Amino acid sequence: MLSCQSADPDEGDQVEAERYAWALNPEGPWTEVGVDETPADPLEWNSGMNESEVWLRAASFDGDTWGEWCLGIGSFEIDNTPPAIGAFLASAVFAEIGDVLTFSAVISDSSAGVNESACFALLTHDQDEFAAIPLVDTGDAGDELAGDGTFTAQWVAGSVPPATYAILVEAENTVGHRIRTDPLGELVLVECLADGDVNDDGVLTLDDADCALSMFLNGSDTLPPCAETRCASVAADVDGDGNCSPGDARLISLECSDPGAYLPNPPINVAALRGALPARAAPGEHVLTVSPATIGEIPGTISTSLRLTNFDDLAAFGVKIGFDQTQLVYLGTEPGAGLAGNFVVEAQKLDAGELIVGGYQSTGSKISPSGSELLKLIFRGQGLVHDQVIWVEELYDDLENAHALLGRGDSGALSWSSGIAGATPNPFKQSTAIRLQIASGDAGQHMQVSVVDLTGRQVRSLATSAALPGRFVLIWDGRDDQGLAAPTGMYLCRLRLASEEHVRRLLLVR
Repeated sequence: MLSCQSADPDEGDQVEAERYAWALNPEGPWTEVGVDETPADPLEWNSGMNESEVWLRAASFDGDTWGEWCLGIGSFEIDNTPPAIGAFLASAVFAEIGDVLTFSAVISDSSAGVNESACFALLTHDQDEFAAIPLVDTGDAGDELAGDGTFTAQWVAGSVPPATYAILVEAENTVGHRIRTDPLGELVLVECLADGDVNDDGVLTLDDADCALSMFLNGSDTLPPCAETRCASVAADVDGDGNCSPGDARLISLECSDPGAYLPNPPINVAALRGALPARAAPGEHVLTVSPATIGEIPGTISTSLRLTNFDDLAAFGVKIGFDQTQLVYLGTEPGAGLAGNFVVEAQKLDAGELIVGGYQSTGSKISPSGSELLKLIFRGQGLVHDQVIWVEELYDDLENAHALLGRGDSGALSWSSGIAGATPNPFKQSTAIRLQIASGDAGQHMQVSVVDLTGRQVRSLATSAALPGRFVLIWDGRDDQGLAAPTGMYLCRLRLASEEHVRRLLLVR
């Protein structure tokens, strides 16, 4: 703000208005400030300049004509407050090359005259400027940032080398003077490489392979503690397919034993790696079969097997399994006979009835599991368990294009009669799994399954519902309806339908 007033007019002169102009030197060019229609009072002018030196000139209006310009005596020092510029980052200040960052700034005190040259700047600590990011008005202020408001800019990180930068705002006032804020924060720009160093400790070890496998098992929502680094997801994707999978863990493991044989050396940027590798060839008619839920080897459990056919070269695989958690409680996973050798297998239960299993061959060779059991999944049954309550949701790596089959393939025929197919084990000490089958003609009938003693007195109610067609497994844990252990003796499992009744003897030996 500058107060301007011309010299007092001579006595008798009539001055109705005055006008002013300013310049950076007496030779001009001159820019008019405006007309003062109350010349008896000083004119207050919002210069928009900070720490600037200007020359002023004035002319008077006597009611008919404007007089000659009169140059002011000397120059005027302006030392007003610059515009208030507050800024913040709408996204994290720890960024990877290629990330899109959004910057925002709040500019107030529009009388300071900030023009359209306002921008964000990134400076290294030695004040060498590398980037100036144009600031864009998101409001309706026109081409110039002439009013208070919030202004944003987007920038694709990568036009400057990886380093730590100070973030600040620069603006130019109406006389070309640069206004620069103090640093508003730091931007740490990194370049992530697909080098397999998942835990970012600077050394490639088997811990990195384990961490990559853990990332796959955890899914996309939660990272394991070993992968809580900025570049973990990029470092783990060494095959460049955009996903972290057991295949990546295998390559990292092999690279540890034979450096330079499996990963690019030196490591390259993941953006260059992706697209440089050929797409994985389709494996043809490979079939992954999920067997129906059956009685498990451990008393009181239910298990299902995953088997491969027409598959002779397996190095890494992943499979996501879904199951009905109202009928099954997941207990564990065991490698099958088909995964003989140095095969690393791990499983993780996810939320909402999902299970993910991944594994890889830790040597350079591949295995031929065709026809053999790949995995065995073990559950505890809850109530009446249908034999097909487990399904494949997604396949990864060498199984990516395999065809998944569920069950025996005959469950849709429903050609059997209703009844109790058997119980295993029988005799038993702790629990037994009872196999039921319901014919399609009995569907919808009221069904009751219970354990009674030889006098017909109910010991335990196992299921009461409308009958559904199919094969089922039902666990009796050897306890009565009050939760007390039933004594040694002979019992009957009774299946009642509206039109028929079936029984099977059970021998409990304590």
